[in-house]
Amino acid sequence: MQRITFAFAAVVAFGAVGCAQLGMHGNADEAASFVPAAASSNSFEIRSSRLALDRTQSPPVRRFATQMIEDHTEAGRQMAAAASAAGITPPAEPLMPRHREMLDELRASSDAAFDGRYIEMQTAAHEEAITLFSAYADGGDVPALQSFARATLPTLRQHYEHVQRLEARR
Repeated sequence: MQRITFAFAAVVAFGAVGCAQLGMHGNADEAASFVPAAASSNSFEIRSSRLALDRTQSPPVRRFATQMIEDHTEAGRQMAAAASAAGITPPAEPLMPRHREMLDELRASSDAAFDGRYIEMQTAAHEEAITLFSAYADGGDVPALQSFARATLPTLRQHYEHVQRLEARR
């Protein structure tokens, strides 16, 4: 119960702090905010999951990380295509400061703490992504990106449910 409470607190804290740092304060329906935030979220998912493949000894965490890499690599391709069709160039270095800090913290985790931190960060990152993509799907200003956000939401929700099951097993 304590882990679940901590994970929930991390999600709430990241939601407030992370959204502000990702440019999601009141303008998540603008492509200029959505594209960099979505690219950063996607890049974090891929990079942290590659790290998990190197560090975890848990088969369920390994399967989850593999799925994250595959699904978020595809989502990155789809977003790049939608952005390109709209004349928008995603950032060259997609990791925003908050995601960079999270990745650095994950790298510094001890082997014993790694899986727990990875699961907590995946929970927070997917909560953030669902909030971001939902806002843009509902009111985005670029139809191609709005369609991409709508199409990606079910996968993000599936990932969130999967990571919650991993948390419940800890």
